[in-house]
Amino acid sequence: AVIGRRSTNEYNRLPLREDVFDQINEASAYWAGFLLADGCIHFPRLGAPCISLGLAFKDIDHVEQFRQFLGAKHKITIVKPEQNHGHKRAQFSVTSKRLAEALFKFGVKPRKTFEPLDSPLITNRHFWRGVIDGDGCISLPKFNGHRKTCAMIELAGNYSVIQAFANYIHSVFPEIQVRQYPQGRIFLGRLVGKLALPIINHLYENATIYLHRKYLQAQKALSNTSARE
Repeated sequence: AVIGRRSTNEYNRLPLREDVFDQINEASAYWAGFLLADGCIHFPRLGAPCISLGLAFKDIDHVEQFRQFLGAKHKITIVKPEQNHGHKRAQFSVTSKRLAEALFKFGVKPRKTFEPLDSPLITNRHFWRGVIDGDGCISLPKFNGHRKTCAMIELAGNYSVIQAFANYIHSVFPEIQVRQYPQGRIFLGRLVGKLALPIINHLYENATIYLHRKYLQAQKALSNTSARE
């Protein structure tokens, strides 16, 4: 069901903080990273640009957290499974030229999947936590039939994003190299075992903004002694 459709004029008059990306801090860097991974910006020929975030319904609390970050009163739309290939979805959108232009400077652009990453935030750990929360994975898989689990952090994206992530990790931990793998039209950046743990800790330690289920996976990986093998 759609929650509360409004006229365009009424929608544009709703409260919205358009200055949230004017300064770089934990919140602005994180949400820029998350939107780079999982958001969408559309610049129409007429009218203001639209910034959208749509996540699986299980992550609706994260959509609400983004709405609160923007100080917005715009409604979150619930998309039924039959309208979204069998998956229930939480969708949120606002229109703002100022927000879109600020995000554009942070590298969040239309067709970002195919665009080289050009962002002043590529040395910011909060930005990369946002990217990992959106397009990454933290897990405890078993490799090569081993009985013990092994911590893993993985990021999917275009070559430019994965290379920027690898460069950032290497700048913080010079002894660590992110392994990169082509997979179809995208690339994967992966760290496993003892190499993964300091990265997971670096990204999530003392963080105040994160996707809750990714944070729990990070804590599980860090507390699992067998993952250190």
